[in-house]
Amino acid sequence: LGRFLSRHVWRKIESFGLRDPTSAAINYAVMKKVEKKVINWVTENNQMIICGHTHRPSCPREGEPPYFNDGCCIFHESITCFEIVRSEITLVKWDIKTNANNVFYVDREVIAVPRKLDSI
Repeated sequence: LGRFLSRHVWRKIESFGLRDPTSAAINYAVMKKVEKKVINWVTENNQMIICGHTHRPSCPREGEPPYFNDGCCIFHESITCFEIVRSEITLVKWDIKTNANNVFYVDREVIAVPRKLDSI
């Protein structure tokens, strides 16, 4: 039933411009509620988690619960993601920019400093 409604009913409603008000990507209160539930789970289970879906990147500092959120990869001009290299995790943003000659290029920006995965 859910699949049918998503494909045939909700898709048509969205085509008219109505967006899902319960989506964590759109509704800030829902986003905070989802993040709080995930952080509680991380704390209760003493387990690191890497997730997404709230469209808000997050990389914990030392001493914070190990909840990592890669943010969003649907923006037209940029994506945020995690890079894991040599047991270090880094939150980065890949962005389309223009230089002084108005030539497009892809820029990599480190959003959160690398952290050793074995120390989390």
